[in-house]
Amino acid sequence: MITFNCCVNWFLVASIYGYILLFSLPIMMNYVIGNDWNVVIPQLGSNLGKRVLMLSHILPGILCMIIYPLQRLLDQTNHTRHYLIGTFLIFFSFLASIFGNLYIFLYGTIGGLFMSISFSVGGFLLMISAIGVVVSGYLYRKKNIHISEMSYIDLSDIDFDPQSRTQMKNIHLFLVNMFGAMVYSSLFYRQLYFNAYIFGYPSSHPPTVADYERPLDRTFQIIYYVLPIFFMLLYSLVNKSIRTILKVVLLIYSVYILIVTLVLIFR
Repeated sequence: MITFNCCVNWFLVASIYGYILLFSLPIMMNYVIGNDWNVVIPQLGSNLGKRVLMLSHILPGILCMIIYPLQRLLDQTNHTRHYLIGTFLIFFSFLASIFGNLYIFLYGTIGGLFMSISFSVGGFLLMISAIGVVVSGYLYRKKNIHISEMSYIDLSDIDFDPQSRTQMKNIHLFLVNMFGAMVYSSLFYRQLYFNAYIFGYPSSHPPTVADYERPLDRTFQIIYYVLPIFFMLLYSLVNKSIRTILKVVLLIYSVYILIVTLVLIFR
């Protein structure tokens, strides 16, 4: 049966995919196809090492954004598919985190030490949340083995306490939400500047070092992952009805950003 919550989920995913498309196409056109690494940020790929590391960070990150909704929405009773998709998701998140932080360690960022530290923290949070998802998922699986698997699994290694299983499930879902917040934090960083631009915040093209040292820019460099984490923390703690409301709010915001992005592209 099609429910209101189900419709909200699919419309939200559709709007996210629309924005991912608008986010990733310019990257592919400028960096991969056009080999123009100065179009957005000067000196982003001024040598081969920078280009390799940045592409090794960006492309897995985009794949994480594409895979994450599928992992959440597809039927999770198909354990083989769930674990296979999850393995790719975690693997790509590790690549995005490792190569992004390696780029920062070797070359820094245009915003100097403050931006470098903040972006490194974001990268490590992505990796830590991914590890948390893997560990909690493994522990929950031990407490929730499917009946068809019991014939060849040591039953002494399984905890059948219902309360314990529920607690582990809630921990796992909480960490999955935190992981999702970090996966989409880079999209939110871009959205912060779109909103600032709409309200008249000045920016040069191409940007200079001074542009990233202003107070508002410094704020963006922190809240781009703090606010998504706070939102998902709130989402994890409230009841089902409030979660639906939060998803509707997120859907409205996603559609708004999608429209704004289209207007800015085709104006």
